[in-house]
Amino acid sequence: MNEQTLYNSDLTFWQTKAKEYRERPDGGPTLRILESNLWSIPGHFVSARFESTEEGERILLAAGFKFVPAEKGFRA
Repeated sequence: MNEQTLYNSDLTFWQTKAKEYRERPDGGPTLRILESNLWSIPGHFVSARFESTEEGERILLAAGFKFVPAEKGFRA
């Protein structure tokens, strides 16, 4: 995990990621935050760690990611 995504709460970074994912034909990966860790499915895109699960969810929603019920995670 690179330092840019570790504990990264920079809203501009996540807004850029959300925009990039929305522009992809497949809509980008599904993102899930579990115990402060961000996981992407498939797992070869952005991964990060937040101070808390709640902080990660708040940042992703503020960045423009769409909320999908917990069983499906976040999607750009």
